[in-house]
Amino acid sequence: MRDFESRRQSDSESLAEFEQVLRTLHREAWPDQTEEQRDPVLKRRFEEGVASAELRQYLSLHHRDLNFRQTTEKARIFAATMGETKSKKSVRFMSESPAPAIHHMAVPTIDFTPVV
Repeated sequence: MRDFESRRQSDSESLAEFEQVLRTLHREAWPDQTEEQRDPVLKRRFEEGVASAELRQYLSLHHRDLNFRQTTEKARIFAATMGETKSKKSVRFMSESPAPAIHHMAVPTIDFTPVV
């Protein structure tokens, strides 16, 4: 029950994965609840647990009257539209001998001595 109530979407977790984890945790914690009892609790936890603040706000402002399944569908559409799909982060390592930080300027080849 505590795991369900404290569950949040991780950075590497898609909305579909987060939705499935919530369903599983809820079913394990409250196996005897009916769909009508389960739906508002899952919806609330999903809305509060999504990683994107913009998505949380969108769902709470525009889709208060939807059930859990409809809410998750709207969340997926929002994420796809706004480009919030989770991408793998990459890290670049510098080589052992980095390029010098000071740039050497070549001496000009033009003769600037005044002509008399």
